[in-house]
Amino acid sequence: MTKFLDSIGAEAYPTLIIVDSLSVILQYLSLDSTVRFTRQCISLFEQYRTIGRFSICPHAHTEETVNTIKSLFS
Repeated sequence: MTKFLDSIGAEAYPTLIIVDSLSVILQYLSLDSTVRFTRQCISLFEQYRTIGRFSICPHAHTEETVNTIKSLFS
């Protein structure tokens, strides 16, 4: 993702990156790995002044999982 952001000059242009979907990622990775991935994305988006949009299907996960993911955006 860093190479992509470097190549497009994200600081100069409004950029929107959509991560669709955290629910799919959670099918293949643990919650901890998904949290680390999401935090890294958020950090990169802030660094490059890029807008990130994440989606998740809350009905596919436990309340604890959904709350953990939501807490990353507070």
